[in-house]
This record gives sequence, C-alpha cells and structure tokens, in this order.
Amino acid sequence: MNGKWYIYYTANDGGGDDSRRICVLENESPNPMDGDWVWKGALGTPVPGLDGTVLKWGARFYFLYAGYGHFPDYGSAIYIMRMSNPYTLTGDHVLLTAPTFSWEKQGGMAINEGPIMLHRNG
Repeated sequence: MNGKWYIYYTANDGGGDDSRRICVLENESPNPMDGDWVWKGALGTPVPGLDGTVLKWGARFYFLYAGYGHFPDYGSAIYIMRMSNPYTLTGDHVLLTAPTFSWEKQGGMAINEGPIMLHRNG
C-alpha cells in the first residue's frame, strides 16, 4: 500500500478474546525480505478482534476484521472501517455480517471470521 509493505497480525496479552488486538508492521523496502520492519502500533478497533485485512476501493482503503464482544448471541462478526492511512482507522465500525445461519453456528460457537475480498473483472 502506498509503495510500502504492511503485515497485519493479531496479538494478545494472554487474556484471551477480550485482549486481542490487531497490530501493524511496516517495511519501506521494495523487497519485503530486506529493510526493517517497524511496529506502527495496534489499530483502534472499537472491539477486540482478529483476522484483519485491507480492501482498496477506488482511492480509499478500508479495514475489515472479525470483532468480538457480542456474547451470548455470537462470538465474532465481520466489521469494516475506513482507514486514514495503513495504520490508522477513522470513523465508526460497521457490521457487515453476523452468524445467523445454522451452518455458521457449529459446535456451540457462532462465528464469522476471516474476511476476504474477491474482485471480479479487476
């Protein structure tokens, strides 16, 4: 993004779902195997989350993630937020999907995770 490499990863302090944060590493090198990876911080998601990914739509970037915190209805749902840069979120998060179908509620867990975008015809 913007000529740099970014890695979005999930970390916690050992406290489980409630302490999960999505963090960002940045590398300015043209080759991601070279250069230094710099920690840019944890993203300011309104709820703990994981599985962060970025969508570019036109000239704007959006961040999608699996957010936690709606127990007992469900364990996680997919949210989207605008990005002001690759490591800063802006505005409110918007719920895209929540587990409502029986196939999303297997083994006593109601979970939507792992957002991914597919672009058809470019």
